[in-house]
Order: sequence, then C-alpha cells, then structure tokens
Amino acid sequence: HQLDCFCFWPTATILLATVGDAGSERELTLLCNVCACVCMCERFYWVLRNLARLLTSYRGFATSSRKQKYKNLQMSGIASSRLSEERKAWRKDHPYGFVAKPAKNLDGTANIMNWECAIPGKKGTIWEGGLYKIRMLFKDDYPTTPPKCKFEPPLFHPNVYPSGTVCLSLLDEQKDWRPAITIKQLLLGIQDLLNEPNIKDPAQAEAYTIYCQNLAEYEKRVRAQAKAMSNS
Repeated sequence: HQLDCFCFWPTATILLATVGDAGSERELTLLCNVCACVCMCERFYWVLRNLARLLTSYRGFATSSRKQKYKNLQMSGIASSRLSEERKAWRKDHPYGFVAKPAKNLDGTANIMNWECAIPGKKGTIWEGGLYKIRMLFKDDYPTTPPKCKFEPPLFHPNVYPSGTVCLSLLDEQKDWRPAITIKQLLLGIQDLLNEPNIKDPAQAEAYTIYCQNLAEYEKRVRAQAKAMSNS
C-alpha cells in the first residue's frame, strides 16, 4: 500500500490525538498495531511507530519542562514570602538613616524582587554626610542565593566594580553568604565595608591604586563624593 491510502491521515490523526494520553510503551505499541490493521499495511505500522516514539520523547521533554516551571514557581513563592517578612521586620525596626523598600512598578504596585536602599556614611569617618543609594535585586531562588547589590551611581571605592556592583564576601554564596542573613545585616555590612575596604579582593583598579599609593588623595576623593551625595 502507499502512504497516501485513504485511511492513513484519519488514522494518523487518531494516533496524534491519543498518544498524549498513552501511559506506557506497551499501550503505544498496541495503539500502533490497531492503526496498522485498519490500513492492512506493514509499512504504515512503522511510520506510525516512529511517529509515536517521537511524540513520546516530546511528551517526556514537555513533562520535564512543566516540572521545572513548577519548581521555579515554588522557589519564587519562597522568595516572595521571605521578602515580605523582611519588609515587615524592616518597618518594625531598622538602623537610623538607612532606607530599604521595594521599588514601584509602572502601575504603582510594589516590586518585591527589586529594592531601593540607601546607606548613610558612618559618623566620624570620611564617608560621613553622604547618603549612598544602592539597589538590591533578588532572584527567584533567594534566599538560597544572595541578592545583587549595586550602587547607583557607582561609588569610588576599592570594592565596588565600575558598574556599581558591590564585591563583598557576605554577597558571595561560595564564601560567607547564608540564607539566614537579613537585608538589615547586608546593609550594615556594606556600610562597614565603605570605611574598611578589603584590599585583598579589589574590584576597582583606580580606587585600589590610589588607596594603596596615595591615601591622602583617596580620602580627599571620598570626602568630595560624600558631599556630592549628601541627603541635604
């Protein structure tokens, strides 16, 4: 028989409609046998058989994709719940002069995965007087992984990348990050880093070089930066 025999396409359609619900390899084989008997065509059987295997493979891939999507939704839910609790805790108690709140979407709703924060320079240091704005971006797998913290605009500092991203062991899951670390602890840790740079792990060549070679010039630059970023 030819593959364009009168019953090929109707039978193939039946197979296509049914294969998605077939629960096992044995059921698929039985289905192909039935379809082939309708056409009385051995060649048709193998065409349908290969088609069924292809669709079964696709079904397995689709199932895997659905499972991954469900897992991502679960993780996203965990992140949102944790950040909601962080927001409540911050409103109840936070260090004086600090700011931490979810950013606003275009429709005015809060974006719990994107926080706008600000860190005041410590009193008695060259950073005093400045209010340094920083953005915290959280991924769906938070708090398993830490947020990305980025100064906006970027700061002149040995441990701040030119992009503004903070280089700090607390923000590295391979180093000191732990899921129990709070947003308040992160902001306090970054405040400490401002006046106590980690020279062993530089992220900004210019600030690092000036800090090591000309401390007076470094302090002058930082004071000017604090004045420019004053909250007044």
